[in-house]
Amino acid sequence: MTAARFSLPFLVLSVLTTTQGQVIHFGKCPPVTVANNFFPPLYLGMWYEIAAYPNFVEIGSTCAAVRYTAVGGTAMQLNNTETRRDKSVLAVTGVAIPPDANVLAKYTLTVPQFPKPLPYWILGTDYRNFAVVYSCTFTGFFHSELVWIMSRSPTLSATYKSMALNVLATNGIATHPLRDAVQTDCKNY
Repeated sequence: MTAARFSLPFLVLSVLTTTQGQVIHFGKCPPVTVANNFFPPLYLGMWYEIAAYPNFVEIGSTCAAVRYTAVGGTAMQLNNTETRRDKSVLAVTGVAIPPDANVLAKYTLTVPQFPKPLPYWILGTDYRNFAVVYSCTFTGFFHSELVWIMSRSPTLSATYKSMALNVLATNGIATHPLRDAVQTDCKNY
């Protein structure tokens, strides 16, 4: 009984610390479909977070944005910034590389502040208005998901937000955990 009492809290703590606070479910990551014929050069540039699943990295932050730049071949550098509660700017840089040159919408993202690389998949985009980014990590008995709806500007029209939500619905990804991002009084862009 003592081992069982120790094991469950340890398991829960392990999952929470390795998943960075994403939405957590039992079982393996669900199958999803990424953007068809994804073309990285059109995706490069500035994107602003419109809505996202809650995660520890962004707690209390506003104005999340990311600039994608090419770093040889099909790899991209991500320069993420956000404004913290104290109005300081947090900047995090990572590199995304597609492990399979035939599926350019599936990246593996390496960020020095994270303990291991993360899947970083573009599920849908029209390149000019919206993008839907998805990450899912399986850790034993659980999988943790992150979702971001991004826009080329700090706001997104209802039409394009509906298109982004449809990408999630088509993939069977829940939209109820999404939280609208705040993109006002920004100091980081």
